[in-house]
Amino acid sequence: MAGSPYVPDYEALLDSVDGIVWEADPDTLVFRFVSQKAERLLGYPRDLWLKEPAFWVEHIHPDDRNWVPGLCRRETRAQRPHEFEYRMIAADGRVVWLHDICSVGVEQGRVVSLRGVMVDITAQKQAEEALRIASERFRTVVGLAPIVIFALDREGVVDLCEGSLLARTGLSSDVIVGRSIDELVAAIPEAEQVLANWRRALAGEEFTVQEELRGVVAETSYRTRRDKQGEPCGVLGLVVDVTDRVRAEKDRRAIESQMQHTQKLESLGVLAGGVAHDFNNLLMAVLGNADLVLADLPGSGPARGKVERIQRAARAASHLTQQLLSYAGTGELDAHPLDLSSLVAEMTDLLLVSISKKAELHCDLADGLPPVVADAARMTQVILNLVVNASDALGDESGEIHVRTGFFEADRECAAQALFHGDLEEGPYLFLDVSDTGVGMDEATRSRIFDPFFTTKFVGRGLGLATTLGIVRGHGGTVSVYSEPGEGTRFRVLLPCAMGATAVRRTPPAAEVSWRTGGTLLVVDDEPDVREIVQEMAERLGFEVHAAACGKDALAWLRGHEGPLAAALLDVTMPDMGGDAVARELRRIRPELPLVVMSGFDEDHARTNLLADLRVGYLQKPFARNELARALRDVLPDP
Repeated sequence: MAGSPYVPDYEALLDSVDGIVWEADPDTLVFRFVSQKAERLLGYPRDLWLKEPAFWVEHIHPDDRNWVPGLCRRETRAQRPHEFEYRMIAADGRVVWLHDICSVGVEQGRVVSLRGVMVDITAQKQAEEALRIASERFRTVVGLAPIVIFALDREGVVDLCEGSLLARTGLSSDVIVGRSIDELVAAIPEAEQVLANWRRALAGEEFTVQEELRGVVAETSYRTRRDKQGEPCGVLGLVVDVTDRVRAEKDRRAIESQMQHTQKLESLGVLAGGVAHDFNNLLMAVLGNADLVLADLPGSGPARGKVERIQRAARAASHLTQQLLSYAGTGELDAHPLDLSSLVAEMTDLLLVSISKKAELHCDLADGLPPVVADAARMTQVILNLVVNASDALGDESGEIHVRTGFFEADRECAAQALFHGDLEEGPYLFLDVSDTGVGMDEATRSRIFDPFFTTKFVGRGLGLATTLGIVRGHGGTVSVYSEPGEGTRFRVLLPCAMGATAVRRTPPAAEVSWRTGGTLLVVDDEPDVREIVQEMAERLGFEVHAAACGKDALAWLRGHEGPLAAALLDVTMPDMGGDAVARELRRIRPELPLVVMSGFDEDHARTNLLADLRVGYLQKPFARNELARALRDVLPDP
């Protein structure tokens, strides 16, 4: 009605407040008033809030009930306004977070009322808890994984840097977070390249790059950081530790390179051995015929000198094939327990006359080393080859050559990484080091130094180091080389120890004596020239010879031959029927028949192609008549 006084609706006004408006007795904390919002927020009727003296305390969450009422009373007695956050249990069992803001009414110095507003902050608390859990998960993941996550603002200041990888660099978030790139360059100068990449990323470039800092190799991805409007506002980065992967890849490439090199050397060894075998067959005809011609020539005359030169040339060629066989690792070994240091010491005079006059030789030879089972002649060749090679590395300049011996324990890692000998076993070894102060070698030269016929010298056949490698491999050892341009070179030979053995000295073989006998001799060889020259040599020794071009012809003749047979001389490698098959059949027909095998390969290699129980003699091509006589005499029974 017009003119009626305005009466405000306080209940509606209080209900519009985003929270429960209340008033309580300051002494008992019993509510005098609560707004309608209390019923909607917590589900309890308003009259319960007002009628039950302990209503509020009883419905506080048990974890908060011990401290909330006491805090409220203390602050009220102190006449201080206060606010706090706590939980209440709603009528339906929900947990409701409240932010309670309290004011204290004071009259004449006495507290007369306690008023406040309870604001529902449950959604805020749930968001905070979700954020806390997400943050913990983030920190757990970042802490477990070998990574770092970082963020820069548009000014280049680091506002995030977390991850377990930091510890591996010796850095921490405290050192980095809050600093600009310029400050970090001054604090961590070794990180300059990393920080340069940060500047690239701040300029708007997105990229992934491999970086290294304090021994840690990492793969870092840089991405642009954007604000809510999609505008660039900094940089985000993910750093992943790839140190082990990079090292493994490097090791894999090294092993692959080593395997390829070893396979190449093995292939070259097979080729060298095959060439040496065939060449020895050709030399057999040259040396054998020269030997027979010399036997027919008078004691003096121009022809004899020429034939002797042919004989010397053939023997020199034979030594060349022996080098090839040594490279192939199939050279014949006369192995005995050997004192390596004593062998080097005995060679000192020979080494001194074999090196440049400008070179100084220093020997550091360990005493009391266990012996190695080795061929002294072959090891002499190894030592001489390495020392002469070191002298050549000095060229016309003055320099030093050091020869050292000692004990070396090869562990599993060392054995797995052994150069040129993939199955080197763990255990005790002796080492022979030969080093020089020469010009050194680059990688291209190092990769080829053991190839036969490769040489950096103006003259030479390039077989010295190839032969050295073959001999060492034949002894179950390995050779490695360490060299850089301008830093000199060191060759290391590892040879297996013969623990418990005693080194012995070899005695030279007895001088050959003239020998003749008689009987029928079977000669089997598929090479006509070899067959003919061996037949003539044997006839001059008093034998009647039947020569066969193949195993089948030899066996056919023997089956029809009823007379006695003194011995059989047969080639190991024949096309139709190998020497092992022929030898087995000969022994089946004539069980006591003495056998001598001939081969362009060394004895050990030849015997691997024959049965171990055949008890056969051996002749390596090329050979002279006196060597044939010695081999036959050794297998024939005494007259």
